[in-house]
Amino acid sequence: MVNRERRPRRVGIGCGVLVGGFAVFMGALFWADERMLQAGCGSVDATDPMNYSAVAIRNDSTAPVVVDQCVGGYCDPVTTSVTLQPGDQVPVHAGCGVSGAAMTSWRVTTGTGGPLGYIAVDTPRSTNGLVFPVSAAQPSRSSPATPVGVPGP
Repeated sequence: MVNRERRPRRVGIGCGVLVGGFAVFMGALFWADERMLQAGCGSVDATDPMNYSAVAIRNDSTAPVVVDQCVGGYCDPVTTSVTLQPGDQVPVHAGCGVSGAAMTSWRVTTGTGGPLGYIAVDTPRSTNGLVFPVSAAQPSRSSPATPVGVPGP
């Protein structure tokens, strides 16, 4: 003989476990979102513009340079190769709240392919309006370049 009273109890326990797990997940998500907002780096929403810094790379040399090979978060819009003439600059996005090898960085070479170094952007908080001159290129992707200019809003 099958005990039919046990089936509703099992379903109820199963539903309780699912609801409890969902509640814990949502709580963790809200906690992470709040921590990111306090840190100044947006939220868990990948489309939040506070998750990245809108900056620029400027050719402050007297010869053309090539900016390419972006590595790290928010590499768009420079995902391929851009040639900058002297005085030109290109707007780029860099990940927020990362440092060392995890920074968003670009390779900079001379117009003939000779290495100049890397522009690695270290912005602990979302910061817009910084300009990174190619003369600030570093020998390593884990060494941050020094920006010039005043950050925008």
